[in-house]
This record gives sequence, C-alpha cells and structure tokens, in this order.
Amino acid sequence: FTSNGERQNLQAEYNDYAAKFITNFHHLAVMRQWAAYSVAAQFTAKCLDNYGPEEKPWPNATLPDFHDQVRGALVLAHGVNIEFSPFFPNNETIRSEWEAYAVESEAMTMFVPEWAKRHSAEGGGDHGVVDH
Repeated sequence: FTSNGERQNLQAEYNDYAAKFITNFHHLAVMRQWAAYSVAAQFTAKCLDNYGPEEKPWPNATLPDFHDQVRGALVLAHGVNIEFSPFFPNNETIRSEWEAYAVESEAMTMFVPEWAKRHSAEGGGDHGVVDH
C-alpha cells in the first residue's frame, strides 16, 4: 500500500519523464529533418553550379566525396546512415538514363573512406553513410 504523498510523487516523476521523452523525440525528429534538408541543398547547389540553366541534369548528379560532405549532418542528427536514392516518375527513358549514369559514376559513388570502413566494421560507433 502507498500513501497519497507517494502516489503524487510517483505521478509527478512519471509526468516529468514522459515530458522529457516527448521533447527529446521531437527534437531528434527535427534534427533529422534539417539534416535531410542540408543534404538536399548540397545536391541542388551542385546541380546549379555545375550545369548551365538550359541543362536539366537531375537525377544524373553525383555529390563528390558524399561520405565526407554528409558526415557532419549525420552526426548532428544522431543518425545511423544517410542515403541518396532518387525517385523517378514512371518513365522508362529517365530511368534508363539514370542507370547508365550510375554505371558510369560507379567508381566515384562506391568509394568508401577508411573512417567509414573502420566504424562499420566496429559496429558503427560514428554512424554510417550510404550512397545508392
């Protein structure tokens, strides 16, 4: 049996922990959203800077040193990985162009820096990064 005071203390402690959980969950979701926004902005800037206004390279754009460029966003978001996986309209021409581009760019996109290999082999202490 518990006294009224003990029940009130338990309820207050429960409410405090519930509020902290909700606040932290929301904060983490917002940080991950901003990390995704930052990576999207990097891809957009890359496309705009490296191609003329008449060209439409998307989705045939690769972010050089993807792993290094997104590592900060990944750590700040407490993420496990960041991936680049473009979505295509149901258009076979665009899809086949992307597949050809991906094959041509494989050497650049499949590069995994030593820090990512180490952390991946160690069970992930510093997060992983994947570019598809």
